[in-house]
Amino acid sequence: MVKQMPGMSGMADFSWMIVGIAAIPSTVVWSWWANKAGYIQPLITALILQACGVILPVCLPNIIGVTLGSVLFGGTFMGISMLAIAAARMVSRSGGSKSIALMTGFFGIGQILGPIGAGTVLEVAHSYSMSLILATLVLVVAVTILITGAVISNQKGFAFMKTH
Repeated sequence: MVKQMPGMSGMADFSWMIVGIAAIPSTVVWSWWANKAGYIQPLITALILQACGVILPVCLPNIIGVTLGSVLFGGTFMGISMLAIAAARMVSRSGGSKSIALMTGFFGIGQILGPIGAGTVLEVAHSYSMSLILATLVLVVAVTILITGAVISNQKGFAFMKTH
């Protein structure tokens, strides 16, 4: 997408370097916050920040949008995996093995279907923007599911949001 932006073709490889640099401290930061607040609040925040990072280059197709989007994506993607696995382990009565296995399986399916879907959308729309919009919507759905689950579990007395 960055290569297709006017005057930004040289920024494409640089944007992935920014993603990698932002990823380096991310698990330490997210882990620190999870130790203070539990896993759900940081996970919701990370998903929201990632959604912002994914949609930013669409809304702001310039060096600022690409750079900030790269920082937000890089700073969240490993943290989301770590927090989600820890949350699955936390809510499972059996130590989380089945939950983690299911999450890993669905993640793998998503890693396969996501690029296929994005490629199909790219062929039809002739733009990466629609793929990024759809990816953002998936992240918003994930946030909605997490918040709904947290509210329901809190109403049932499980204190899901604060347990770690």
